[in-house]
Amino acid sequence: MKARRLVDVELLSQRLTDEQFLQRAKLAPTEMARSLTEDPFADRWIYRIVVVTLGLTALTALVGGLVVAYKRPEWPLPQMLVALGSTAVGALAGLLAPSPRDR
Repeated sequence: MKARRLVDVELLSQRLTDEQFLQRAKLAPTEMARSLTEDPFADRWIYRIVVVTLGLTALTALVGGLVVAYKRPEWPLPQMLVALGSTAVGALAGLLAPSPRDR
């Protein structure tokens, strides 16, 4: 059983006061109802951009840490690189792991 999609109340109230939206709703009510309940995360490009950005952040942190360790072994590894890299890897794991509700 799929979870019901929740409609953003603010967006819904804004659309219900918009005259152009109301005029289009009178002409094609089923299409307008579908647009109100659309899943904003269904856009695959946004998902891909987020995954690529997190991947690049993790790789940049890894390469930056290796460069610092190679060029200046006496310097401690910046904690900012460790934080950025581990956060990016954790976020990627959360995004790419299968959802428990899909089982």
